[in-house]
Amino acid sequence: MVKLKIKPSETTMSLKGQIVILKEIRKRLNLKPNQRFKEYIKDDKIILEPVIPLTELGGSLKNMANGKTKKQIIKEIKSGWE
Repeated sequence: MVKLKIKPSETTMSLKGQIVILKEIRKRLNLKPNQRFKEYIKDDKIILEPVIPLTELGGSLKNMANGKTKKQIIKEIKSGWE
């Protein structure tokens, strides 16, 4: 867990359910526009967890590819979930 030395602040949820994340937090966590999040409730608190796109994993999936197409890799990953 990243510990921030940022004072807690309040934000307001819009009519569309949108909230603003402080600039300092966005910068510290390297959050970009259109960033995706997993959202869930834990101990009556809303948790937003940034989703790391596969493109940012760089070479960590390179060995897995081993000459396979993206479609083949996705099929193998999904079959592991079943």
